[in-house]
Amino acid sequence: MNNKAKKGVFLLMLTAITASRVFAQAPTLDKLRFTYQSASGGYYNVLPANNQISGELVIPATYDDGINGNHRVNTSTSPAFMNQPGITSVIILGNNMDKIGGQMFQNCTGLTSITIPASVTSIGVTAFIGCTNLTSVTFLGRVEVISTSNAGRGFPGDLREKHLAGGPGTYTRQRGGEVWTKQGGVEVCPTCGQPLPR
Repeated sequence: MNNKAKKGVFLLMLTAITASRVFAQAPTLDKLRFTYQSASGGYYNVLPANNQISGELVIPATYDDGINGNHRVNTSTSPAFMNQPGITSVIILGNNMDKIGGQMFQNCTGLTSITIPASVTSIGVTAFIGCTNLTSVTFLGRVEVISTSNAGRGFPGDLREKHLAGGPGTYTRQRGGEVWTKQGGVEVCPTCGQPLPR
């Protein structure tokens, strides 16, 4: 196979991977509820659709309720998903969100992984405290502020310190452990902004 043909096959494979990844990350709108806020040009707060949601949670970058138009989705509303033990993974799509609010996912004991977009620069106090089964956190960018206070840290264990020193990448730990290890960089899809499968 010549170089031109190899490049064609590679581009075809990359397109297929990207398409499957985007399709697999369609927002889970049936699990979410959006409330429109008119301040600052308009945005939607995201909340659980009911008292007990479960499985993978994919939060869209924007939303259109058919009345107020298409606006960014806000993940700084605290404590929107607190005490939801059925959530197993969270993927925040796009690059519109700059903050994950304090207590946002606190005590989500079933949560095992989360992907945080590069636009997020701040994570509030105890946002992920009590997430006892959280074993994988992927940062697509560098979070400059991960809050601490007398009430606790943004994450369990030493993830705050590891990320502030190590930057973007996937960090893992043993279930219930305190020590996080960086697994390396993250290859990001150029069209969807999300990590590509390894």
